[in-house]
Amino acid sequence: MMSSPRIRFMPWSALLVIASSAVVLGPVAEAQTGKIAFRSNRDGNDEIYLMDANGANATRLTRSTRAASFTGGIASRDEGPAFSPDGRMIAFTSSRDGNTEIYVMNTNGTGQQRLTYGEELSAIVDRDPAFSPDGTRIVFSSTRAGNPNSEIYVMNVDGTNPARLTTTPNGTLDIEPAFSPDGQQIVFTRKVGGAATDIYRMNSDGTNVVQLTSNAALEDGPAWSPDGTKIVFCSARDTNEEIYVMDADGGNQTRLTNATGNDFDPVFSPNGLSIGFTSSRDGNNEVYVMDANGANPVRLTNNTFSDGEVSWSPITTIPSPVVRVPFSPYGKIAFQSQRDADFEIYLMTGDGLNQTRLTDDPLPDIKPALSPDGSRIAFMRGNFSQEGIWVMNADGTGQTKITTAAPYQTDPCFSPDGTKILYADYISGSTDVWIMNADGNGKTRLTNNAFTDQQASFSPDGSKIVFTSNRDGNLDIYLMNVNGSNPVNLTNNAANDNNARFSPDGTKIIFNSNRNTAFGSVFMMDITGANQTEVINAGSVTADAIYSPAGHRYAYSAFGDLAQYDLFTITTALNGGINLSKSGATDRFPSWSISGPPRIISQAKLPNGYFRITGQGAAAMVHRVQASDSLQGFSQIGTVAADADGNFVFEDVAAGGFLKRFYRLAYP
Repeated sequence: MMSSPRIRFMPWSALLVIASSAVVLGPVAEAQTGKIAFRSNRDGNDEIYLMDANGANATRLTRSTRAASFTGGIASRDEGPAFSPDGRMIAFTSSRDGNTEIYVMNTNGTGQQRLTYGEELSAIVDRDPAFSPDGTRIVFSSTRAGNPNSEIYVMNVDGTNPARLTTTPNGTLDIEPAFSPDGQQIVFTRKVGGAATDIYRMNSDGTNVVQLTSNAALEDGPAWSPDGTKIVFCSARDTNEEIYVMDADGGNQTRLTNATGNDFDPVFSPNGLSIGFTSSRDGNNEVYVMDANGANPVRLTNNTFSDGEVSWSPITTIPSPVVRVPFSPYGKIAFQSQRDADFEIYLMTGDGLNQTRLTDDPLPDIKPALSPDGSRIAFMRGNFSQEGIWVMNADGTGQTKITTAAPYQTDPCFSPDGTKILYADYISGSTDVWIMNADGNGKTRLTNNAFTDQQASFSPDGSKIVFTSNRDGNLDIYLMNVNGSNPVNLTNNAANDNNARFSPDGTKIIFNSNRNTAFGSVFMMDITGANQTEVINAGSVTADAIYSPAGHRYAYSAFGDLAQYDLFTITTALNGGINLSKSGATDRFPSWSISGPPRIISQAKLPNGYFRITGQGAAAMVHRVQASDSLQGFSQIGTVAADADGNFVFEDVAAGGFLKRFYRLAYP
């Protein structure tokens, strides 16, 4: 039988969680080595955790708390972890982006990257990832061929070149695939129509499918022994679910466990001497380990939550990261989110994918600001009236506080060259605009009055600063020189105007205002303050508007499906609106930069003597092409605009006049 919350083919129900208790280790567990990745809902929803093979030092790796959407999107779950052969990566299944997809991350939890892409609400499910022995491919199950079927697929480790391995009649589910240690075969679970599941084996190219078990009861969760001679699996042939082992050809099927409750999801230890598994024998699902013959079962996790779905690696220390969030032509967006109870800083690509938590501090982390090259993030940490400015690398490492004065500093913003940071500092009863070096040195006060000056940001050329002030009785947008001189009120309106940002070309300023609605909406004006026009009104609270790096889209905060702030993007022509974050929590204050420098994808000499360069950079942005015949000095030979997906082609018509020529792409 299939007991809740363990359900193979449908989404799981939520579990009531209460408290945890200490782990009691036995001699078998103490002798184990390596690391175990597993799934647990101990922090409220299913996430991936890592612990030592004796059950000690459990650490949460993923943080995905997307709530269920009113429009039908499912609540997030991270589950089904699978180590790469070298232990440097973990593949897993997640519904954090609204659909059940396959992700990969470093073993320390960084670099979480989505590999498969289905449409939200399309009911496509990609899950059950497992690495090939050489670590270059991932086998998985998917319903992409059309419900109600699930088939076995294989893809490259970066998600490219997915290939279908099984093709079955309607109503057949092929799931839970796993490569043999030599990579020549794949064992998997198949359910045909209303029949129970059984274990099958096939060649790694999908040929020669052989049924290994044939029983009226559920049989699933197969896993190979390290030497490839045995397969361990779960069977309910004796009323409840127990762990069995058989030869690789299906012979000598032997029961290993005999306990009340259910034992399932078995996996061999790296040395083949032990088996890790999930069991509800003590009242709820926990992780256990036993000898390979079923003797000496020891409980590794011990709490009132649900722990299970074990993957076991021989590594004893966490390897250096290998997975990097891929280059995105849509840039990257940093933002604050309350999806994990308190506010933390997250990063995602400009199309809303690869949402990754960067900070994890007991104090709120808010108002992130990306450096123009996307390599650094400044942000504010602390409770109200006790905040300070911090900086970190864009992957969350190197978090450093760069302001120390009491009582608080807020609203960081990088200069166009990334060497300076604007911020607001509360001193002696008023808030003023300050500037400092990006390392926190050289602090200089730019405004000095008894009112509130804040939310300052640079013009693209770095010569001007736009900021919010109430010095004339209400919040208005002001413009001043970079040294703080000649402040001018641009909006001069009886309503409250705030949070102004320049367009990338420096000709426009967008800002928030409540002049047309109490909820607030987004306006745009010339840099002189002329032509103030409402551009975004979401019909609810609309705020925090910024431009994309190329200036062809806006990002902003507004109420989403669950009456919480989500992050949206829309073209400057006000079409193609997209909800990016969809977390069901409060997501605000986006900061948008390019992903990194443009890059050359391919190059070729043409018959007419021209030289063609194909590249990728920031979407819709103009990039500079530079050339040199000696590598000792590059000069600009032209510009090229990337399309909406960041692709561009440039032809050097003068290339035929040079014996050799070197090219590089420059930042806009």
